[in-house]
Amino acid sequence: MIHVLHPSSRVDRYQLLMTQFAEQGITEYTLWDNKIGESMRDRRALIASGHKKIVQFAKDNNLPKIIIAENDLSFFGPGAWQYYLDHTPDDYDMYFGMIYDGHIENNRVMSKASGFTLYTIHERFYDAFLGCNATGHIDIAITSQHAQYKFMVCDPMICEQNDTQSDNFMGKLDLRQRLLDNNRKLFNLN
Repeated sequence: MIHVLHPSSRVDRYQLLMTQFAEQGITEYTLWDNKIGESMRDRRALIASGHKKIVQFAKDNNLPKIIIAENDLSFFGPGAWQYYLDHTPDDYDMYFGMIYDGHIENNRVMSKASGFTLYTIHERFYDAFLGCNATGHIDIAITSQHAQYKFMVCDPMICEQNDTQSDNFMGKLDLRQRLLDNNRKLFNLN
């Protein structure tokens, strides 16, 4: 089961997401509606609260882990989703499908990082996630705790954000180039 943060106003992303799910064989998912704020600060706060709402659901339902994605999720090729699932580490607090920025050593995040496109949270990290006071980007706020927790990244990375207009920046971004500039190994692409 994958839980997707999906503002219902983003009809442009819905079909793209459903196409990605069909290509990956994903049939079990829940879409979580989330509003988009007017100001940059409001948008970031609403994005953070949307992620926390899903984590709170996992905690309230005693789930041992939860997989969360944003609605601009795009996989790098057939089999990427299964690869992500099959390579989930035995020991992690969070496991990412990708990160754009940040230092990685032995598949472990060793600095602040960006990229909540797809990630899994272990139940032992729910309280820390929910307690994070993110006034900016929640991904950077969470990963700034990298020295205290075990944040792992799929190798090779299996996804990216598609090139639709960002809810965070309210513009289109070429994020694939950031992955390439950071010498990331990408599923079926290197």
